[in-house]
Amino acid sequence: MWMYPFVVDPQKFGTFYPGTKRGLRVCGRCALAGLAAYLGWLWKAQGRDALHFFIFHAELQELERLHREILEPLRLKDEQGGTAPVDFAGPYIHETTLGLLLRLFRHVGASDQLSDEARQLLATLLGATEASPAPITLYAITGTPGQAFSMKALQEFSEFQRLYHLYGAWLAILKETTQAANPHQHLVEILKQFWQKQGQDSESIWRDKIAWAILEFGDPLPYVEAFLYEVRAKEEKKNRRPLLWGTIPILDHYIKEILAMNEQFQKILAGFGHALGAAAHEHNEMGLLYALRNAKNPEDFYRMLNDAQFRLQTTIPEALLKIEPGERIAGTPWVRVKTLLSIYAMNAYLYKEKPTKQES
Repeated sequence: MWMYPFVVDPQKFGTFYPGTKRGLRVCGRCALAGLAAYLGWLWKAQGRDALHFFIFHAELQELERLHREILEPLRLKDEQGGTAPVDFAGPYIHETTLGLLLRLFRHVGASDQLSDEARQLLATLLGATEASPAPITLYAITGTPGQAFSMKALQEFSEFQRLYHLYGAWLAILKETTQAANPHQHLVEILKQFWQKQGQDSESIWRDKIAWAILEFGDPLPYVEAFLYEVRAKEEKKNRRPLLWGTIPILDHYIKEILAMNEQFQKILAGFGHALGAAAHEHNEMGLLYALRNAKNPEDFYRMLNDAQFRLQTTIPEALLKIEPGERIAGTPWVRVKTLLSIYAMNAYLYKEKPTKQES
């Protein structure tokens, strides 16, 4: 059975293939590719559990080169915490997967560990070149060491080309807006910030949910909003701080390119959100921002805006007042508009609470 690592006796172990019965037929190429992926497994400790990564490629020669020229040089040696090279990690599957991919992305442009040929291969596999992306798949599995194939979760990731292009755009934005000497490390710190110290432990559920949204090209805004209101805004006043410098520009790019929000409307929303947060701080009205965050329907949303207009002497942009069929505002679901506005407003409030360089 050792020759077919993902096909095991279903009477003794959980199996990699759901519903597998005795007599499953696996072609020699798939069996060999499965063995190669298994032998090249990377892992990362997660408390008592462990997260395992393996990469599958249908072309055995490319798979062999991937392990020999890329993964083996990058593999951590003599580390009790695992062999996977990551830019950040935590107890959850998506945040650690994103940390691994960011580390791989970093080596495409320049590397002190990989040869030029290996970097070119990595670029091809990740879709960082103009050529058609290679058909590779990253599997991330959580389980308990010592319990063979007793998996708790399995996730599959394959849209690396789109993700790498998003990564490249983010680096360009950070280089332009923050003049960061090392845009990659700055991006890592931005994505890493969504955690909280809880006693002797740390909780990073917000980071994992944001990572999940990014890896699936979904909406990370509700989780950014939750982090601001549940963590940053509830810290002791002397410790309150806004999101890291550069966070808002990369969110704005994601909103435009992935969530397809109208850019002009987004800029109007950003300007109003900044003014709203600053005015709320001036009048000591953080409660208004929580009312905004907690709006359950368009009626609640507009009621809060009406309160803000009178209590803070703010002017509401006309573009926000036009509700469209399907409860949309400027073509965007009202709840996404509400969430983004609450992010802009609370971030501006926290900048006023702890003076620092502000974002436009």
